[in-house]
Amino acid sequence: MKYFTPELVVAYGSDDPATWKDAEARWDDACARYDAYLASVKDRLPADLRHVEDTYRLHDAVVRVMGRRRQEFLLLLQPASPPQPLLTFIYELVGEPVIRKDVLPPDYQSTGGVLTSYGLAGAPEAEESSTEEGSSEREDSIQTEEGDGG
Repeated sequence: MKYFTPELVVAYGSDDPATWKDAEARWDDACARYDAYLASVKDRLPADLRHVEDTYRLHDAVVRVMGRRRQEFLLLLQPASPPQPLLTFIYELVGEPVIRKDVLPPDYQSTGGVLTSYGLAGAPEAEESSTEEGSSEREDSIQTEEGDGG
Protein backbone atom coordinates (compact mmCIF):
# COMPACT_ATOMS: atom_id res chain seq x y z
CA MET A 1 0.00 0.00 0.00
CA LYS A 2 1.89 2.94 -1.32
CA TYR A 3 -0.39 5.68 -0.01
CA PHE A 4 -2.14 4.25 3.06
CA THR A 5 0.61 2.43 4.92
CA PRO A 6 -0.01 0.18 7.92
CA GLU A 7 1.76 2.77 10.12
CA LEU A 8 -0.62 5.49 8.90
CA VAL A 9 -3.70 3.31 9.48
CA VAL A 10 -2.60 2.62 13.06
CA ALA A 11 -1.72 6.29 13.75
CA TYR A 12 -5.06 7.46 12.30
CA GLY A 13 -6.86 5.13 14.73
CA SER A 14 -4.85 6.27 17.74
CA ASP A 15 -6.51 7.35 20.98
CA ASP A 16 -3.81 9.99 21.44
CA PRO A 17 -5.12 13.33 20.04
CA ALA A 18 -1.69 14.57 18.90
CA THR A 19 -0.96 11.31 17.06
CA TRP A 20 -4.43 11.27 15.51
CA LYS A 21 -4.27 14.92 14.37
CA ASP A 22 -0.85 14.40 12.75
CA ALA A 23 -2.12 11.24 11.05
CA GLU A 24 -5.23 13.04 9.83
CA ALA A 25 -3.07 15.57 7.98
CA ARG A 26 -0.94 12.76 6.52
CA TRP A 27 -4.12 10.84 5.57
CA ASP A 28 -5.47 13.89 3.73
CA ASP A 29 -2.13 14.22 1.91
CA ALA A 30 -2.21 10.51 0.97
CA CYS A 31 -5.77 10.96 -0.37
CA ALA A 32 -4.66 13.90 -2.51
CA ARG A 33 -1.63 12.00 -3.87
CA TYR A 34 -3.76 8.92 -4.64
CA ASP A 35 -6.44 11.03 -6.35
CA ALA A 36 -3.75 12.69 -8.49
CA TYR A 37 -2.30 9.30 -9.42
CA LEU A 38 -5.73 7.90 -10.28
CA ALA A 39 -6.50 10.92 -12.45
CA SER A 40 -3.19 10.43 -14.29
CA VAL A 41 -3.98 6.79 -15.25
CA LYS A 42 -7.78 6.86 -15.50
CA ASP A 43 -7.85 7.19 -19.29
CA ARG A 44 -5.77 4.01 -19.57
CA LEU A 45 -8.09 1.92 -17.38
CA PRO A 46 -10.53 -0.51 -19.02
CA ALA A 47 -13.98 1.00 -19.59
CA ASP A 48 -15.63 -1.32 -17.03
CA LEU A 49 -13.14 -0.29 -14.34
CA ARG A 50 -13.66 3.41 -15.14
CA HIS A 51 -17.42 2.78 -14.76
CA VAL A 52 -16.87 1.27 -11.30
CA GLU A 53 -14.65 4.20 -10.29
CA ASP A 54 -17.21 6.74 -11.52
CA THR A 55 -20.29 4.97 -10.10
CA TYR A 56 -19.41 3.33 -6.77
CA ARG A 57 -17.94 4.36 -3.43
CA LEU A 58 -16.08 1.21 -2.38
CA HIS A 59 -14.40 2.69 0.72
CA ASP A 60 -17.09 1.37 3.08
CA ALA A 61 -17.98 -1.74 1.06
CA VAL A 62 -18.21 -5.01 2.97
CA VAL A 63 -16.16 -7.93 1.64
CA ARG A 64 -18.72 -10.75 1.50
CA VAL A 65 -16.56 -13.41 -0.16
CA MET A 66 -13.02 -13.73 -1.39
CA GLY A 67 -11.30 -16.81 -2.60
CA ARG A 68 -9.44 -18.64 -5.27
CA ARG A 69 -11.23 -20.40 -8.12
CA ARG A 70 -8.77 -22.28 -10.34
CA GLN A 71 -6.47 -19.57 -11.77
CA GLU A 72 -8.76 -16.73 -10.68
CA PHE A 73 -9.25 -14.77 -7.49
CA LEU A 74 -12.86 -13.79 -6.80
CA LEU A 75 -13.88 -10.81 -4.66
CA LEU A 76 -17.56 -10.18 -3.85
CA LEU A 77 -18.24 -6.72 -2.37
CA GLN A 78 -21.40 -5.17 -0.94
CA PRO A 79 -21.18 -1.39 -1.44
CA ALA A 80 -22.60 0.83 1.29
CA SER A 81 -24.99 2.42 -1.23
CA PRO A 82 -26.64 1.62 -4.60
CA PRO A 83 -26.82 1.31 -7.61
CA GLN A 84 -26.00 -2.44 -7.22
CA PRO A 85 -26.29 -4.47 -4.00
CA LEU A 86 -23.27 -6.64 -4.86
CA LEU A 87 -20.22 -6.28 -7.08
CA THR A 88 -18.09 -9.20 -8.26
CA PHE A 89 -14.46 -8.72 -9.27
CA ILE A 90 -12.59 -11.62 -10.87
CA TYR A 91 -8.82 -11.35 -11.19
CA GLU A 92 -6.77 -13.66 -13.38
CA LEU A 93 -3.88 -14.91 -11.29
CA VAL A 94 -0.40 -14.70 -12.79
CA GLY A 95 1.20 -16.40 -9.79
CA GLU A 96 0.43 -17.82 -6.38
CA PRO A 97 -1.44 -15.33 -4.17
CA VAL A 98 0.39 -14.14 -1.06
CA ILE A 99 -1.75 -13.16 1.91
CA ARG A 100 0.15 -11.44 4.69
CA LYS A 101 -1.90 -11.56 7.88
CA ASP A 102 0.67 -9.79 10.08
CA VAL A 103 0.84 -6.39 8.35
CA LEU A 104 -1.36 -4.68 10.96
CA PRO A 105 -1.31 -5.17 14.75
CA PRO A 106 -3.87 -7.74 16.03
CA ASP A 107 -6.41 -5.06 17.06
CA TYR A 108 -6.55 -3.86 13.44
CA GLN A 109 -6.78 -7.27 11.78
CA SER A 110 -9.94 -8.70 10.25
CA THR A 111 -11.79 -11.51 11.95
CA GLY A 112 -13.41 -12.58 8.66
CA GLY A 113 -13.35 -15.86 6.80
CA VAL A 114 -10.44 -18.22 6.48
CA LEU A 115 -8.96 -18.68 2.99
CA THR A 116 -8.48 -22.19 1.68
CA SER A 117 -6.91 -23.34 -1.57
CA TYR A 118 -10.43 -23.99 -2.92
CA GLY A 119 -12.00 -20.70 -1.86
CA LEU A 120 -13.47 -19.84 1.50
CA ALA A 121 -14.87 -22.71 3.53
CA GLY A 122 -18.53 -22.78 4.89
CA ALA A 123 -21.03 -20.69 2.73
CA PRO A 124 -23.75 -22.05 0.50
CA GLU A 125 -23.01 -23.01 -3.08
CA ALA A 126 -23.06 -20.05 -5.47
CA GLU A 127 -26.12 -19.71 -7.67
CA GLU A 128 -26.20 -19.50 -11.44
CA SER A 129 -25.89 -15.87 -12.51
CA SER A 130 -26.36 -13.91 -15.73
CA THR A 131 -23.56 -11.85 -17.19
CA GLU A 132 -24.01 -8.41 -18.76
CA GLU A 133 -23.95 -9.99 -22.22
CA GLY A 134 -26.96 -12.12 -21.23
CA SER A 135 -25.16 -15.44 -21.09
CA SER A 136 -25.39 -17.62 -18.03
CA GLU A 137 -22.46 -18.99 -16.07
CA ARG A 138 -22.16 -21.32 -13.09
CA GLU A 139 -19.95 -20.16 -10.22
CA ASP A 140 -17.84 -22.72 -8.39
CA SER A 141 -18.80 -23.40 -4.82
CA ILE A 142 -17.30 -20.67 -2.66
CA GLN A 143 -17.89 -21.03 1.03
CA THR A 144 -17.12 -19.09 4.21
CA GLU A 145 -16.04 -20.10 7.68
CA GLU A 146 -15.61 -17.81 10.68
CA GLY A 147 -11.95 -17.23 11.39
CA ASP A 148 -10.13 -16.91 14.66
CA GLY A 149 -8.90 -13.39 13.97
CA GLY A 150 -5.50 -14.55 12.75
